[in-house]
Amino acid sequence: MAEKVRNICVYQEKVVNLQRNLTYHTNHFNYMNILYIIGNGFDIAQGLKTSYKDFEKWYKTQPTTNPILMQFKSDMNPDLEFWSDLEVALGKYVSKLNSIADFDTIYDDLTSSIEVYMNSQNAFFKVTNESINRYRKEAAFPDDYLEPADAEPIIRYIFGSSKARNVDITISAINLNYTSTFDKAIGFGNRGANLYPRRSCEMGEICHVHGALNDLPISLGVDSIEQIAHYEFRQEKLIVNALVKPVHNEVIRKNRAVHAMRLIDSAEMFVIFGSSIGDTDRTWWRAIYNRMMDGKSIPLIICNYTGEQRNVRKLYQWLPEEIEKTKQKFYHAIVDDKLEINKVRNYLDNRIMVALDKSMFQRKKKENLVPEDKN
Repeated sequence: MAEKVRNICVYQEKVVNLQRNLTYHTNHFNYMNILYIIGNGFDIAQGLKTSYKDFEKWYKTQPTTNPILMQFKSDMNPDLEFWSDLEVALGKYVSKLNSIADFDTIYDDLTSSIEVYMNSQNAFFKVTNESINRYRKEAAFPDDYLEPADAEPIIRYIFGSSKARNVDITISAINLNYTSTFDKAIGFGNRGANLYPRRSCEMGEICHVHGALNDLPISLGVDSIEQIAHYEFRQEKLIVNALVKPVHNEVIRKNRAVHAMRLIDSAEMFVIFGSSIGDTDRTWWRAIYNRMMDGKSIPLIICNYTGEQRNVRKLYQWLPEEIEKTKQKFYHAIVDDKLEINKVRNYLDNRIMVALDKSMFQRKKKENLVPEDKN
């Protein structure tokens, strides 16, 4: 059983290598595919209370008479910060359970509660044509949110020279969220191009690789069987099918992982926005790394918003440190071994740019966000 599960987990990484017949364009693009990986930070930037801490606070107030759920809620660690932390904790928590039935009770209640809570938050986010145009323009120009020294190689990569040159940008996304806020903000489904100086922007595809509120079931759990702390439960098919996300994607037959891998394999630039880059999504970070190894010039922009107030006169002090911390997070999400991390770093370091505490995708108070026209 364990060996079969490992093979399934490895499968998603190998999908990339099965699709190498795609033509790769380097420098001097007539068009470019930018792939966004969107995490919960996007929803938070819109003022929605979708953080794990917000959910946990609400979840613990929901009444239950089931002793298994009462104990689970009591045991939930209040110090966890990200959704990926919950997934890691869930993989460890199974070691406290006595039966598959106990796990099923917790998993069903937790995922159904997430759906209820996220639906309530998803309903708050409304868009206008004006806001869609702004979000789309920001998505087409991620280099605008980099420091000049980091933006320059991105611009050279896109245009091949410093001379003005028009390029068609296609925006696609792997959405790690269950909500549809990013889908609505960018206007996926409306494929009409928006023309900007030097770039035109057209909407490509979006993949909710963990499922969505309108595409159940959602996936919640760990990235590999080794992240399940209970050794005996690693042999239990029902638990593995539910808790190991690559396996869950495989058994529900929705091809979410195949879709995501296809988007990664055709990407010519990556932008990670609002994600904690946790170990429970290691499959996707490794797939991005593999694509960057295949495309020798492909860059990655990581948007890291800390919200901290910093002394700009001490930019020399904190900026290099924060950039390095952000890069290290990505390296550690790919591999564990120190020597392997150094290899990854040496290969990718000059192609990873960090946009730190920028205003990209931040909801503007002046915008009049009203309900979408359903007619």
